[in-house]
Amino acid sequence: MTFIIREVKKADREEITKLAKTYVESLKEPFYEPLWFSLLESYFLCLEIKDLEYKNLNIFCAEDTATKELVGMLVAEIETDRLRRRYGRTSLWYVKRSARGKKVGFELAQKAHEYLKKNKVIYVDTNIRDDTPKALAISQKLGFQKLYTRLRKYFF
Repeated sequence: MTFIIREVKKADREEITKLAKTYVESLKEPFYEPLWFSLLESYFLCLEIKDLEYKNLNIFCAEDTATKELVGMLVAEIETDRLRRRYGRTSLWYVKRSARGKKVGFELAQKAHEYLKKNKVIYVDTNIRDDTPKALAISQKLGFQKLYTRLRKYFF
């Protein structure tokens, strides 16, 4: 499989939504369509406003060059704290099973990191689930270090 990493376009709306939904549901979590569509609309608005010095959101996808199918995605966001420091966050990092083991996830993360560096963030955070050792290994190859362990308690 050969693939390209690129920014999501409006024409990808349906396919990228399916990818996001598949990812979220694979985590046994509900997919909140209104929240996703709000994020997507913010992203598309940023694409239309060309004179923004920085846009604070980018959605990258991996496209199979033979089938034109989207096989992976990653969201990169830029936030500014109260001291006006810019930092990055990556989320919704997902690769379809059929495309795993082909460096798709690594390439998506590298593309997101290039975008974040270009936009002058001082660091990037990401969350990796304990049950995804390959994602953890890729993150460590990319230079991430474990800072703390997040615990969760469910009530319902």
